[in-house]
Amino acid sequence: MLPAMFSAETLSEEAARHEVLLRLCCPMCGGMIVPAIPRPGVPQSGDPPATCLDCEAVYPWVRGILDLTRKDGPPAPRPNQYPFGGGVLDFHGFFAASLKTRAYDDHDLDDELFTLLGWMDIHPGAPVVQIGVGLGEATQILASACPESPWLGLDDDMASLRSARVALTRAGCSNVVLVCCDLERVPLKSGTFGSVLHFGVLHTLSDAADHLRRLAGILPVGGCLAGVTLARSNLPHLAAQQDVLGAKGGIRWVGMEHLARRLMGRGWSSLRHEQLSNWMARFVAVRAPLPS
Repeated sequence: MLPAMFSAETLSEEAARHEVLLRLCCPMCGGMIVPAIPRPGVPQSGDPPATCLDCEAVYPWVRGILDLTRKDGPPAPRPNQYPFGGGVLDFHGFFAASLKTRAYDDHDLDDELFTLLGWMDIHPGAPVVQIGVGLGEATQILASACPESPWLGLDDDMASLRSARVALTRAGCSNVVLVCCDLERVPLKSGTFGSVLHFGVLHTLSDAADHLRRLAGILPVGGCLAGVTLARSNLPHLAAQQDVLGAKGGIRWVGMEHLARRLMGRGWSSLRHEQLSNWMARFVAVRAPLPS
């Protein structure tokens, strides 16, 4: 499937925005988001804002990024810097660096990203949502591999999204739409995305299982979630090191077995996970019918 996807024509920015707006909802009331209708005789500059049909909240485009942050205050900041080798990296850099440690020097970052892409089993032209964009490095690689698909990138850090927007525009990724919003409760309608990529966010949330239970609602039955997260080690000496890092930097480590047990029968039929290194795990889950 990947070679055919690479040869397809890239979706235009206008078409991608049209597809994405239909799937977003107001973070305040859950209402429908639509492009604001220009008033006759009123001059317009830049992108017209989006507005909620129900509560009439208005959400602006900021340098090509739709700002869907709640009007009652921005989300609490999440940890987005990770100590490594005497320095500090963002999640994408930490992900890449952890794969180059001695025990995992045969791993390649692109290979890992395309493994996640394969797990999502994206149909050509089907919309994809990525939760966690950062500076857009992974987004550029994966969205370029799915040029026919509208690719919605969600993050809660506007500064990072601005850098990502510049990089994606330079790379010609016109099919990517970036939205700034709360990642604990993503503003998406039910059943609107068959494929979700969770990239470096799960371990930063207050309750990973509760977040994934809510996230199940945006997927149709059989829809697929794939992602990568910091994972708690089963080795006592490494778990102790993780506790020290967590205390210093506010970093959480997801216990994958515990997470899998909490999700069974609560919107997901399975949660498969594999350790990529002593610090990380990739995972895939399939949406199941909710219990009646």
